[in-house]
Amino acid sequence: MKACSIASCALCLMVSFTIRAQNFDPKNVLPKSLSQYRFGMSLDDFTGKNKTATLLDGKQSFRIEYQEIAPTTDIRKVTYYFDADDNKSLYEMII
Repeated sequence: MKACSIASCALCLMVSFTIRAQNFDPKNVLPKSLSQYRFGMSLDDFTGKNKTATLLDGKQSFRIEYQEIAPTTDIRKVTYYFDADDNKSLYEMII
């Protein structure tokens, strides 16, 4: 009986987390001031929209890094990571 109740609790937790992960919306994750950027956008699109971010001299060949200092009053710094291959798509932002 105890094993059955533990399994039931574990199953309920897994289902709730799975449902939440499937409803993930990246537009709700980013602050409103960064909503003009989207994951998967190309580096060319990004540099066309963002004139204040500077290219960092990264030593890593698999990605391209840009950094923006104080894009808004409530954000001190944002680092943008782009894939170095193909269309150089945005895959991560550190805020």
